[in-house]
Amino acid sequence: MASGQILRTQYKISDILAWQRAGALQLKPVFQRRSVWKKTHKSFLIDTILRDLPMPIIIIRDVRSDPKTLTAQREVVDGQQRIRTILSFIDPTSLSDFDPRQDEFTVRKSHNKEFAGKKFSNFAPEDRRKVNVRLTRKGERIFERLAAVHRDELRRIGPRLGDFLRYFSERAGDSAPPPAR
Repeated sequence: MASGQILRTQYKISDILAWQRAGALQLKPVFQRRSVWKKTHKSFLIDTILRDLPMPIIIIRDVRSDPKTLTAQREVVDGQQRIRTILSFIDPTSLSDFDPRQDEFTVRKSHNKEFAGKKFSNFAPEDRRKVNVRLTRKGERIFERLAAVHRDELRRIGPRLGDFLRYFSERAGDSAPPPAR
C-alpha cells in the first residue's frame, strides 16, 4: 500500500468486539484521552445505532502485527468514546478497565421508548442483530483504516485530533510537528 493511502472499510460491530476480545484493538493509545462520555451520550449513540442513523466516522490505524502471535494490531485514532460505549453496552467484560459507575448504562426512555432500561443481554435475538449492523450508511458510517500514515495526512487531520499530530509526526520522521491551522 502506498504511503498515505486511506482505506475505507466496512466492519460489523461484532468485528470490533472480536478484535477487542483478542487483544488486537488498542482503545487508548498514548494520544487518546480518558473515557469522558456521560451516560446520556452513550444512550444516544446506542439509539442512533438501533435506528440505523448516520454517525461520524471512526478512524482506526493498522499497526504492526504482534510478533509473537502474528495477529494484526489496530489502534483507535478517532472514535474511542463511541467504540468504548458500544463495547460496554454489548459486552462489558471485553473492557479490562470497565467501571460500572462510569461505564454501565441502559438506553434512556427519552431516546428510545422501546429499548428504555434494557441491557443488551435482555434484547431479543432480532434486536441484537439490529445492533450488529454494518457501520455504514450512505458513506457516512465507516471505519477508516490508516495504514502507512504519510506526513501530509498528519497535517490534514492532526489539528482536529490534538496529541495525535505530535505522536505520529514523531513516528513519521518529522523533527517537529507542523503548526496547527
